[in-house]
Amino acid sequence: MFDSPSAPSAPSAPQGATGPGDVVDEAEAWARISGGAPLTALLDGQLGELRRLDSYGLVELAAAAERLSAWAAAVQAKVVQELDRRLSAEQISLSRGWMTPSAPSLTDIELAARLRTSRASAGYTVLFALALEQLPLTEAALAAGEITVAKAKILTRALGMTTAGVAAAVEREVLPRAATMTPRALRHEVARALHAYDPGAAAERAQVAQTERSVRLHPSGVDDGMAWLEAYLPTEAAAAIDGILARVARVARTDPTEHRTTDQLRADAFTATILDAWNSGSLPGSATPATQSTEGAPRRSVRRIRATDTAGLVHLTVSAATLLGADDDPGWIPGVGAVTAAVARALASDMRWVRILTDPASGTLLDHGTTTYTPPAALARHVRARDTRCVAPWCDRPAQACDLDHTTPYPSGATAAANLAPLCRRDHRIKHETPWQLTQPEPGQFVWSSPTGHRYARDPVPLMRPQPHGDVDAATRAAPEPDDSPPWEWLLSREPPWEADEEPRDLDDLVAA
Repeated sequence: MFDSPSAPSAPSAPQGATGPGDVVDEAEAWARISGGAPLTALLDGQLGELRRLDSYGLVELAAAAERLSAWAAAVQAKVVQELDRRLSAEQISLSRGWMTPSAPSLTDIELAARLRTSRASAGYTVLFALALEQLPLTEAALAAGEITVAKAKILTRALGMTTAGVAAAVEREVLPRAATMTPRALRHEVARALHAYDPGAAAERAQVAQTERSVRLHPSGVDDGMAWLEAYLPTEAAAAIDGILARVARVARTDPTEHRTTDQLRADAFTATILDAWNSGSLPGSATPATQSTEGAPRRSVRRIRATDTAGLVHLTVSAATLLGADDDPGWIPGVGAVTAAVARALASDMRWVRILTDPASGTLLDHGTTTYTPPAALARHVRARDTRCVAPWCDRPAQACDLDHTTPYPSGATAAANLAPLCRRDHRIKHETPWQLTQPEPGQFVWSSPTGHRYARDPVPLMRPQPHGDVDAATRAAPEPDDSPPWEWLLSREPPWEADEEPRDLDDLVAA
């Protein structure tokens, strides 16, 4: 049996580096501690002693915390493996004709609801756990803290698409050196080993991966008016697009009046290409070319982002006070995030509008009106505006892209706001085809009940920033003291924590799911 890879030896202490109680020798001993309880006791005991440690000791304590994180991930994987076995058995016994290859996993759904994360993130957690079960050497190395969670994910993702024999051979080859590699180096090493042991499978893996090509939108994770647009493409297509953007940026930088950075030029070129194609009518589904001008009418800028309710390009929520310039509260694009007041006002100049009245205390929807009166359409707009997104606790799909579901099935339940909810197509299936149950005790308030007996509440969503109640302490409502220092100056001055030529990072590193 192949021995588990050993942890790297502790780095040599600097000559003459000593401290109270021979801190360096003590810190060197920490590198040999593994397992949950010993590491937890070490970290808990040292937290109050950080000031007595020298830099060497602090580095070793940070490494110990990383090993504890790896151990916790291995424990979670063991728990998820058992949970999946149990729920899979219950899924079969409780089946109501919905057990198909594409049926949603009860394990994914339960974890997404309990951890308050997305279905996709929970699904990756389950896949990671199940893959670890098939890679015993990787699982043992993770539990011992000999490899990080990031490295374990590289191994499970790469080896989960091959045979058990090839996976075991790659494990034996790369794990002894994995502890001393960077994640990027490990990824390349695993790829080389896979090609060596199973060269014929590379083409098959590429063919399967091509069917999963996609473009997805992710919030930036902070209210900075930005978002991530992720494209998963064949390597040759991604490389070609990257080369084109690089050339555009290089040509632009030859202009002495150009002050944008290379990254800014690449982003602007990408944005302009898509918007130009849409506004010129050259993309399927786009409107009449925006560049066509009628007699006496000025030509419109083809790079202006147009937000129209009917076309469904952008949906914006913004207060009347912001539109009138009375305040600068941000606007909100459902499913993406906040935009500044200036951007909201610019978008608003080209939108068709629907009036929404919110409760000042909670920011939630009170009333909804339109310029025309068509009851079914108005009711649908009311419910979508009230709930903003799919009402499943793990989902953030905008309500405009969701089905409208009767919480209590029609005709037992009325077609009314108190009995309607937006559900994306996948979560609509979960409600109707699995043992999960959904109730709506109050309009806009939803409670999901899972087969395990858990209950997950989803409260009404505030559309505007709630205003403080009159009994709130004045200090709570007071604005922060003026501060002339730049915000987050210490953070913004740091170099990005990745190399300029590094391949795109995993989304786990970019956003919280």
